Amino acid sequence: RPFEPVNAEQFILRFYDFVRPIDGASAPGPYPSENVVLFVDPIDPTTHSLSVQWSLDGNPLPGQQGLQLDVAALDLFPGVYTVSVWVEDPTTWVRDEAARAQKLTDTRAWTILHQLPPQVGSISPDRGAMGGGDLVTIAGDGFTPETEVAFDDRPAVSVTVVDRRTLLVETPPCPLPASGIPGLQALGHDADVHVTTAYGEDTLTKGFGYRAQK
Repeated sequence: RPFEPVNAEQFILRFYDFVRPIDGASAPGPYPSENVVLFVDPIDPTTHSLSVQWSLDGNPLPGQQGLQLDVAALDLFPGVYTVSVWVEDPTTWVRDEAARAQKLTDTRAWTILHQLPPQVGSISPDRGAMGGGDLVTIAGDGFTPETEVAFDDRPAVSVTVVDRRTLLVETPPCPLPASGIPGLQALGHDADVHVTTAYGEDTLTKGFGYRAQK
């Protein structure tokens, strides 16, 4: 004979005094961001499945309600992150939401260390005016919101981080002085392009050519 609702609720709450909603999960870590798939293994009631939600730094990840999370697929900027998973038994037999939050809900969290140094692949266009002011696109990987760019030893006028793989940069004036060096304006100068983040530096040697405008 089935339990009446009050007794059924008390039975379920008593059950969760001895069992947690998460039966198993990935080890605590920390983990790098590449080639890591985190998993959670909730208990398996016979009548329904438990609710699952993955989050990044406390923010729920849309569409991530499965039992695994491929961290590389998040396409993160370099940095340190906290990935967490929330699991809850949604059974309607429990009406006390405070008790549900205390006993029928469980979480796990992992630290993700995405410490990718910058990698510069190309710059386009790769030539511009001696006086600077050209807008160029730098393609690569590992760019962060604090990325710095320099042409030889001269900082870029501006750096806009589109995403972890793309920078929009305004070039500074040619880093070599024109005065006192005969023929420099005509010869131009090929500058090394340095891209720096908190995780390292990469250089595109002679990556940008300064040329006199005709």
